Amino acid sequence: MRRYLGVFFFALCLRVLYLAIIGPATHATLVEDSYQYLIIAQNLLNHGAFSLETGPPFAPTIRRPPVYPAFLSILYMLRMYTTLQIAIVQAGLGALCCSLVFHLTKQIMTERRATLAACYCAVFPAGVALTSAVSAETLFTLLLLSSVALIMAGIRRKSALIIAGAGAMLSLSALCRPVSLPLTAIFAFTLALLSSRRLAVFFVLGSVLALAPWAVRTSIVSRAFEPIQGYSAANVYMASQWWINQKDYSAVMSGFEQSPYGLALRTAKDPEETARADRMGAELALRNISSSPKSYLLSRLKSWPYLFISSFGGPTLREGWARRSFGHLILKLCLLFLFSIAPLVLAFLSLRRVRENPTIAFCAAVWIFTLLVHLPLWIEYRFWAPAFPFLTICAFTPSLRVPYYGSVERVIGMLSRFASPYKRFPRQPKLQS
Repeated sequence: MRRYLGVFFFALCLRVLYLAIIGPATHATLVEDSYQYLIIAQNLLNHGAFSLETGPPFAPTIRRPPVYPAFLSILYMLRMYTTLQIAIVQAGLGALCCSLVFHLTKQIMTERRATLAACYCAVFPAGVALTSAVSAETLFTLLLLSSVALIMAGIRRKSALIIAGAGAMLSLSALCRPVSLPLTAIFAFTLALLSSRRLAVFFVLGSVLALAPWAVRTSIVSRAFEPIQGYSAANVYMASQWWINQKDYSAVMSGFEQSPYGLALRTAKDPEETARADRMGAELALRNISSSPKSYLLSRLKSWPYLFISSFGGPTLREGWARRSFGHLILKLCLLFLFSIAPLVLAFLSLRRVRENPTIAFCAAVWIFTLLVHLPLWIEYRFWAPAFPFLTICAFTPSLRVPYYGSVERVIGMLSRFASPYKRFPRQPKLQS
């Protein structure tokens, strides 16, 4: 328990210190997503309506998934109205994520190394920075980690009830960010392979029961099958604009807003029209891809590394070299190596042990899925942040075998063959009577 608390307070103090230095998001820096989350949260609290409208009749919307606005409405209910108060609560959630990293890591290595892994995750720059944003990533990460932790507990105790709870927790994460919805099938398959089919069935059952009410509501108001939210084709369509530099955010958004799909979404008056626009957006994305598959593929291969490789803000490496700002350049290269390249390489090395330990298998499933699912999607580095704790757990796994015990013991064994028996086992001095 002492190590849990140590990790929690280390991560919490780091995030509170960041907030004290940088400050929380302000109305001038809030992005459109954040404004929409806040409006829905206010409508949930004041009018009991999941709506983006600021006045009656508060028509329902399918623009956003429900969990993060519901979380914000709970904070409003507790009279936490400012972005600073929201950021402080999210700092606590981020610290809980680090504690869960420690909990999962100590199942496959010593507590000392698990503490090191959790502290490494605590200082991850993107994880710390997202604390101040009115964004769903921190809560989403906590729900994902909680689902994997419950799966491990369910396997250990062979409890169908805990496994069903893990499935429900994964559905809550999908209701926070829909990208995790396919993990239900991946986790169920992994459970059936490494544990039992019975537990896999209960996992799917818990997931479906948690997801079904919202899926029914969204499908009814949109008169189409929309399991979580509308705007479902937006990220695919933006990524399909292969003729635009995908690193130029303003150009990509301008192309999206001026497209027939973007115009249809902007003029949609109700969820039914939004769902119709999504179907058109999917068709237009396929048309863009089929018009030049080679150009589309090259565009995706150029932009995909920016999902998981970053030097974390400020001038780029090229700009730092042009300015001859070598101190800044060295700092960015160190961050690039420590938090992008090294953990990814070590995590890939851990894949050889997937069948030995379910914790490694489920953690690897999350970060590999995150890598692959964003190949056809619009990419921002914050999308990688929820996968980083799972990458950390896998990255610290090879240290079990590589650096210390096996190689050192083999060397000691080889050297001991050349020593005399008396050198290997020295005689004990005789006791004098």
